[in-house]
Amino acid sequence: MSRYKGNYFEDKESDFLSSNGYVIIDRNYYAGKLGEIDIVAKKDDVYHFIEVMACPGGCLNGGGQPKHELVFG
Repeated sequence: MSRYKGNYFEDKESDFLSSNGYVIIDRNYYAGKLGEIDIVAKKDDVYHFIEVMACPGGCLNGGGQPKHELVFG
């Protein structure tokens, strides 16, 4: 995905999260060996690490499907 499209969809997701009570902590956070995390958000004292994906023809065979979140604490 081009950087322009990536920014566009990350902006849309950030707006959606914010309007649903999430606080955006960081975007495009570089996590060393783990790579980049598109959005780090927090709601009700739970941190959410979000990878934004856009599938032009729809996300099939598990691609782009939500992953289970890990909650620590």
